[in-house]
Amino acid sequence: MGEGLHADDASLDSLIQWLRSERAEHPTESLSALLAGRRIDTQRLVEIACIDLMERRRMGQAIRVESYTEQFPQLQRDELLLDLIDAEICVSSELQQPIDPSDYQRRFPKLAKQIIELVS
Repeated sequence: MGEGLHADDASLDSLIQWLRSERAEHPTESLSALLAGRRIDTQRLVEIACIDLMERRRMGQAIRVESYTEQFPQLQRDELLLDLIDAEICVSSELQQPIDPSDYQRRFPKLAKQIIELVS
């Protein structure tokens, strides 16, 4: 992150601006590479990952939740996965892309019931 921006105490607006700036220069770089190994609180990390997922989908990239859970295994907790799934569903809806609940249920079988609630 930029010298003056620290993920744990930056405002959400600051993080969004930072990500947009980074994505303008590095549109396909992994989030883990952009964060360059910085230690970030897990709750803040899930916020950053959700923002990044949505921004990259808006850029036309076929990024999915699993891309973030592969980079950051700590995001594989159910409640954090649901945040990421919700972000993916929301941006798909915004972009008028089809949302197939059964696809999400296949990808995340432990969360099948919660996914139906998210999609409803």
